[in-house]
Amino acid sequence: MAQEEVEMITMRDDLVRQALKEFESPLIGYAITFLHDVYRAKDIVQDIFIRLYQQDIEKVSGGY
Repeated sequence: MAQEEVEMITMRDDLVRQALKEFESPLIGYAITFLHDVYRAKDIVQDIFIRLYQQDIEKVSGGY
């Protein structure tokens, strides 16, 4: 694996970790208001972050 690829993976990990820290709880709370089910809300938010992690690093960092 090239150094550039490792740096991109590290950057993606950091971005997703930061997003989790900042937005996970508010998103779960928001989802609960619609779903009225804590476990489903957590599952949905977890799926969102998995998809975020799988996104291309340029999209995640705002470099459309």
